[in-house]
Amino acid sequence: MSEDAVVIVGGGAVGLASAGFLARGGASVVVLERHPELGLDAASGSAGLITPSHALPLAGPRVLRNVPRFLAGRGMIAIKLRPDPGLARFGALAARAGRGELMLTGLRALRDQARAGRELFAELAPDHDFEFRRAGMLNVCATPAGLEEIVEEAELLRREGFEPRVLDGAEAAALEPALREDLAGAVLWTEDASAAPDRALAAFADAARAAGARIETGVEPEGFRRDQDGNVVEVVLRDRSIRARALVLAAGADTPALAARLGTFLPIQPAKGHHLQLASRPSAPRVPMILGEHAMAVSRMGEGMRITGGMDFCGPDRALDPRRIADIVRLSADFLREPPTAADAAGATQWSGVRPCTPDGLPIFGWLRRAPNALVAAGHGMLGFTLSPAVGRDVADLVLGGGRSALEAPWREQFHPARYGA
Repeated sequence: MSEDAVVIVGGGAVGLASAGFLARGGASVVVLERHPELGLDAASGSAGLITPSHALPLAGPRVLRNVPRFLAGRGMIAIKLRPDPGLARFGALAARAGRGELMLTGLRALRDQARAGRELFAELAPDHDFEFRRAGMLNVCATPAGLEEIVEEAELLRREGFEPRVLDGAEAAALEPALREDLAGAVLWTEDASAAPDRALAAFADAARAAGARIETGVEPEGFRRDQDGNVVEVVLRDRSIRARALVLAAGADTPALAARLGTFLPIQPAKGHHLQLASRPSAPRVPMILGEHAMAVSRMGEGMRITGGMDFCGPDRALDPRRIADIVRLSADFLREPPTAADAAGATQWSGVRPCTPDGLPIFGWLRRAPNALVAAGHGMLGFTLSPAVGRDVADLVLGGGRSALEAPWREQFHPARYGA
């Protein structure tokens, strides 16, 4: 690879999708993934939901109302207070972002890109077996108060072009036999889809390699060499350098540390989640679901079932927390007819990883002011898997020029790092 390359730091969903679109567009592409293998990122550990319906930004009114409970550590979302100026700034920015028109414009931006992502998954699916299904998604609630909250959100989303269907408990259980019959109800989102995320990322990688991209694992930058205008001209590795035409920072929660080397602060905070995956589960749901009161997700994976839960703003700690696995087992019993037991959990795959979250719940996507040829594509929070193919397409549009989606899309300013002075 003699010509200057587009160097992508991060071999997760966004990085691999970007590599494929860039390579198919004629660019020389190198992906650098710090883990020893692919598939260890947040998207791979997700429930595999492809959810335009989940477009309400993280910093929406419902989340802000519950901040005191999060600080107290009650429930599956928790904020661990610590002497971290970045966390304090994150909180202040989130409080300002989750209001009125700012929240609505963010919702619209995420809705449009999530729908684009879903269609790109559908285009890729015929040539790759990653269990792509368009079975919709259920937001399920055990209590009347919980149902009232999600119906309120559903009506907001109905005004923004969605078509939610409100079900009572009996209707939800009739649609999805994995559910208990005594639940308060659910909202069905028929336009949502799902896939096996690890297999979808393998498909992204295969497509990128087939187009000529080079993917290196167990490698991360040690530094960047820049010209007098601030452009990155070389990515310095432990034993060599790669000449760079452009740099794409798509390393999820590790992106702020990379941007800091370029003199840029990005307000991305890691939020740790867990999953429990049972290899064989005849009672696995046919329709993926989010368990409303506990912010957990349940989806079928092959012959088994994956339950994801937890969103802990606990700083750099990425270790698996056995208490969260126990919470997943305990709380899933509020919803599932045949919930996993502690014995099931002991024999299941357990995982933890961090999602990259921003104060306003919107991704950070665009060129950096201090490094004009460095493009950030990070901060996708809970929607990283959903958005990844559309983000990859838009990365290629910006880097290669001449594309239509990222260059003129109405949401471009909503996602740009300039909103944080970056």
